[in-house]
Amino acid sequence: MNAYEEGVRNVEWAGEWIRNLAFYFIFLSAVMNVLPGGEEKKYIRFFMGMLLILLVLRPLLSFKGAEDFLENSVLAESASQDYRQMLREGENMELLGEEYVKSACERELSVQVRQLAEGLGYQVEQCVSEFFPGDELELKEIRLTLREAEDGGEAIKNQLMEVYNIPEGNINISIQG
Repeated sequence: MNAYEEGVRNVEWAGEWIRNLAFYFIFLSAVMNVLPGGEEKKYIRFFMGMLLILLVLRPLLSFKGAEDFLENSVLAESASQDYRQMLREGENMELLGEEYVKSACERELSVQVRQLAEGLGYQVEQCVSEFFPGDELELKEIRLTLREAEDGGEAIKNQLMEVYNIPEGNINISIQG
């Protein structure tokens, strides 16, 4: 092969490499603009970053069988392990997020019930609300401990049934004193 043919081959190779990089950035922009904001963007960026590394390193790896080495290398195994770890963390974060939301709702509901009871003239010792297990936030029970209620807590019980649409049997009121 003469110098002219080698120069043409190098220019073609460089042109293909630049086209691949340009396509990568256009594709990345399109994907990031189409997806709504959220956790999935983190995973897309990770995957696209790994792809960019391979695109940039491809010319260096094309010499003397380096591509075969890459397919069987520690880099491929490390990326696979990182991906599996990321999936596990994503599942754990999803579960933790659901539990966090549920416990925050229980705390907020307890604050609202306490305010409602105090607005009706009751002195509240303790207020606990609980939701059914599962994906939906369905109110299971409200437990309320009052100090000295002359009517046995009937007014607050009726108010809770009306406001939170919860059956009477799921509202437990105890009175101290």
